[in-house]
Amino acid sequence: MRLWKFENTDAVKENMRNEKVLSQLATNLKVFIDNKIALVKIIERAYGLESGQITLREIEILQEQLKEKGIDRFIKQFKQFGNFGYTPYILG
Repeated sequence: MRLWKFENTDAVKENMRNEKVLSQLATNLKVFIDNKIALVKIIERAYGLESGQITLREIEILQEQLKEKGIDRFIKQFKQFGNFGYTPYILG
């Protein structure tokens, strides 16, 4: 499992605590679940990553995980552990 290191985790921590951001993240994931390019941008923004840090293969894994385990589970994981970094796998 690959976790990203952040220069500044404050933005991610703010996203993790903000219910409006979490709700918008869930909505965007539902709408764009089949659009790899859009998912890359959504995840980069949520985790405060620079463009190009997430590969299309990682997004393909995330798509499979979202369809198999659900968007709500991903949001819960992000809310609890987002400050540790991004992984395309949904735990649990």
